[in-house]
Amino acid sequence: MAALAIYTPAAVAQIPAEGALGLSAFGIQSPHFQQAPCKRMTKIAMRQDTPAVAILFESFGKNNVCLYRFWDASYYLGKRHITQIHFTNEVGRRNNFMGKYGFQSQYNVREYNDLLESMPRWLEDKLRQRVRNILELIHYYSHTGTFILGAGLEDNYSQKAFNNLYRVLKSEWPYLISRNPVVESSSTVNALPREVLMEYHHYTNKNIRQPCILNGDGQDIAGDPGSRIHMSGLSAASDRSLKNWMYQGKKNGCVKFLWTAKWQGLHTNNTPLPHARKFKWDKKDVRRTSQLMRSMNRHALKKLRRKKRRRRK
Repeated sequence: MAALAIYTPAAVAQIPAEGALGLSAFGIQSPHFQQAPCKRMTKIAMRQDTPAVAILFESFGKNNVCLYRFWDASYYLGKRHITQIHFTNEVGRRNNFMGKYGFQSQYNVREYNDLLESMPRWLEDKLRQRVRNILELIHYYSHTGTFILGAGLEDNYSQKAFNNLYRVLKSEWPYLISRNPVVESSSTVNALPREVLMEYHHYTNKNIRQPCILNGDGQDIAGDPGSRIHMSGLSAASDRSLKNWMYQGKKNGCVKFLWTAKWQGLHTNNTPLPHARKFKWDKKDVRRTSQLMRSMNRHALKKLRRKKRRRRK
């Protein structure tokens, strides 16, 4: 499989043929993320050939210091990064949990879908401005890696609502776009434009569309001291599940993001609003997560090589 290049300039919109393995740091713009969490997240990410991070734009805060540190570190190491930027917090809208930074947080799922379907001029203007704000954020780094705009984290869009939103996003955003619907139905997947990456959540094997984005979002990793069964009700993913997830992603050229609850500020019995969360990236995470990522990569590569040898026979 050749490297994916969809939008121009092609030098910017590149994903390695085997995909990449990165980290979910949705709260990277929070003022609570800028010290130890940022340092440890960046250290783990830079141990990969293609450092990759998934973030949720201006939902946790508006501090960009850690983002700049991540992009600068990639540049100085001579590595091209992948940064996925989720446009809005749609899972927060569904759960009435967006906090003070949520985009159009006064509207619930039904009301926001109705607005997207009718697309009044004032909403289109706000959507365009939000895209332009993201473009301004990445302006000086646009040549340093691949930027992917997620249409909404766990979106609840009707097909018409997504089509209208996609029209606006595509007219402003010159790079890759992804969609992460909360219901991953075959009809939703089949209706996606060819150039849109489909995003799948949890560490589970699925019939995935090539290429794609895989994110463990909603499911913890077994053996993590801060691990707990989260809102999704899924038990923590075993080592075997993680390796199978990695293999599926590498085989299909997908970008993969590890996720644990504590990295997103979900490590207490109560769930704080996004702007109030504190994030746990422990010292042990640097070594443990780096070892896990190496192990997952080795397992996937061995499995792919065995499959190629069998094909030749």
